[in-house]
Amino acid sequence: MATTTESRPDRGFRRAMLCGLGGFLTGLLVLGAWSGEMLSPEDEGRLLFICLTPALVAGLIAKGRHWSWARVAAVYVITAVALVVGTVLPELK
Repeated sequence: MATTTESRPDRGFRRAMLCGLGGFLTGLLVLGAWSGEMLSPEDEGRLLFICLTPALVAGLIAKGRHWSWARVAAVYVITAVALVVGTVLPELK
């Protein structure tokens, strides 16, 4: 039996989690290069939470939908920006 795109399991949630992992690894590289030293385990944990929370939300949104990588990544970025704005905005008042 041949596998078609209709019979394949949905990968929207997995793609969103991979976006979160990519964001985490990118954040580790950028922050490590910027500070010149390794992050503490607590900071790495915070960064992991910051990157995987929007991935979880984006994965739940994309679950059950046949979306491209670009669309899943766009939903991840929009969710991450919304969470950052929602966190930072009340502190500015």
